[in-house]
Amino acid sequence: MIVRDIRMIDDRPVRFVMVPTVEDTFSFPASAVLADRPSVSRHVVAVALGVLVALGSIGWLGNQVVSKHVAAWTPSAAFACAMALFVLCVVNWKFGSWWMYPVALVLASPVLIGVAPTPAVVAVVGLAGLGYATWRGDRARSRRWARTAPLLESHVRTDAVVTDLARDAGSGSAPANRIELTVAATGGSGLTWTFTAISQSPAGGFYPMLGDPMVVWYAPGDVAAAAVCAAQPLVNIASNRPGR
Repeated sequence: MIVRDIRMIDDRPVRFVMVPTVEDTFSFPASAVLADRPSVSRHVVAVALGVLVALGSIGWLGNQVVSKHVAAWTPSAAFACAMALFVLCVVNWKFGSWWMYPVALVLASPVLIGVAPTPAVVAVVGLAGLGYATWRGDRARSRRWARTAPLLESHVRTDAVVTDLARDAGSGSAPANRIELTVAATGGSGLTWTFTAISQSPAGGFYPMLGDPMVVWYAPGDVAAAAVCAAQPLVNIASNRPGR
């Protein structure tokens, strides 16, 4: 697989979903498209997560002060808070919104400023940076939704194959890599779609190869807007396919 820099935030109007069976590729994946629909619930989730992130930030960066008031507070507890923050950020990226970060900043900053300037700076810079990245991601989701929403009303199904595949240069040797795929419709129509996804190791998970079959549902009035389906048995673990 070739390696190249892949855009971190992808606003191309293509949604990708892996389905458990080949038969499932004959049903339009409405849920994949609806995942981008603006929702108040995303902001509600983000606010709730923001409270937890604020507490986690205080427990991690302000652990010296917390330990004076909580006898059982140890460096291990502070480390657990740091790990919890990572999980909360991932959950927010999938189900929340950028609102999580301002909420966390407002709640955590006054406490951390009273502890020491260095933890406060780390918290402000970290939360502000992640908040900006999430804001950009939310805007990309909105732009994508504006193009893919019409798929819910009208769509055309076509078979396709993977014609180009690249791994993100920034992924290193991690078992899960961001990849960029291009699939082309069969039958000589010349239609192609490019999108990013997460690839697992050859031993399991989503691990596509050139020539793998997929199904594309595209909008007749905007052929660039599409939902791409991959059947799990056809692009899954190495033992399912010879030559891996």
